[in-house]
Amino acid sequence: MTQVARNRLISQAATASVVVAAVLILAKLAAWWVSGSVSLLASLMDSMLDIGASLVNLLAVKVASEPADENHPFGHGKAEQLAGLVQSAFIAGAALFLVFHAIGTLKAPVALDNSDIALWVMGFSMTCTLGLVLFQGWVVRKTRSVAIAADALHYRADLYSNMAIIVAIFLAQQGWLLADGLFAIGIAGYMLFGAREIGWESLQQLMDHSLPKGDVKRIELRCLEVPGVLGVHDLKTRQSGGVIQIQLHLDLDGNQPLVQAHDIGKQVKQQLEALYQDQQLEVLIHHDPIHPDWEDIHQP
Repeated sequence: MTQVARNRLISQAATASVVVAAVLILAKLAAWWVSGSVSLLASLMDSMLDIGASLVNLLAVKVASEPADENHPFGHGKAEQLAGLVQSAFIAGAALFLVFHAIGTLKAPVALDNSDIALWVMGFSMTCTLGLVLFQGWVVRKTRSVAIAADALHYRADLYSNMAIIVAIFLAQQGWLLADGLFAIGIAGYMLFGAREIGWESLQQLMDHSLPKGDVKRIELRCLEVPGVLGVHDLKTRQSGGVIQIQLHLDLDGNQPLVQAHDIGKQVKQQLEALYQDQQLEVLIHHDPIHPDWEDIHQP
């Protein structure tokens, strides 16, 4: 996939998030106003944070898609990880607010009004959210965007919370008034868990954490499959936005012509591009000459 196509898909997913969040805010606001459900208020608060986080995402995606320049020679890809950190802070703050509000409801539970309207609105909300989550999941599989993956994570949380809210409202209709507040606290716990995952993943990539060990091993093995490669060392990997960056040193026969060594390096790069054929890849290869009689050949 070209960088232009990737950026277009990510932008479409980010825009869809903003539109869906705006529609759900209006619907939930009206339903909460007539029902008074604290679980519905929890979902409304979550949707308000969703649109804030999605707007941040939209801006981050725009910045991340900007090409490299004199001041940013490695591009702007880390804007996606910054958006992930902002989203995690949004979600955690909303969860804590919700806990305090739900505790107050548990201390003084009240009967819900017009709960049937609330149920209809939550059903509509689930339908819209499911469509968005499916679209986001497809975009993440195509682009590996951290920003959209973070967005999709909290919209999946929305989907589960909407299901919980429907159950809570139904139980409240049957006289279980505490169910509303209890389910709200459960939703807040799920939001905090999701915020932790989003924040941790974003932080790891901002700190240039290496790719998973399995990926690093596959990269090494692919290099060693190329004829003429005597060893691989100083293998370094990281991900910046949607770009995977790999640096490595190849041990090559020091007696061969330079053009032959260059061709081997080119074959290694092609192997790695085949390994990550659906992603943007930057490979930097150092050619280290090794004489066959030397004993200090770097071991892979």
